[in-house]
Amino acid sequence: MTGGSQTFLRRTDALVARPLLSPNGQPVAARNLSFSPDGRYVVFTEGVALMKAPVEGGQATTLAPELARGVSSWYGSAWAPNDTIYLGNFSYLDRKSTR
Repeated sequence: MTGGSQTFLRRTDALVARPLLSPNGQPVAARNLSFSPDGRYVVFTEGVALMKAPVEGGQATTLAPELARGVSSWYGSAWAPNDTIYLGNFSYLDRKSTR
């Protein structure tokens, strides 16, 4: 991670927040976060990559190293019950499987 931004996760019944960690164990500045339908995972973008991490702690795994060629900005995500992640911006919609 470069710069000063960092993303933390905290349970609603806890006082302490944990940093969200990349696959190499470094803190991340995540964007476009969305929780799995069962609440066990969070999916997010960092740069052009799509990643998934367990909410209870642990390192993220990369689902897609590059989402869509030429698209550098995403403005939201949604995790559907069929394990499909939808990401969109003003002119493009992409979907990726979490499997």
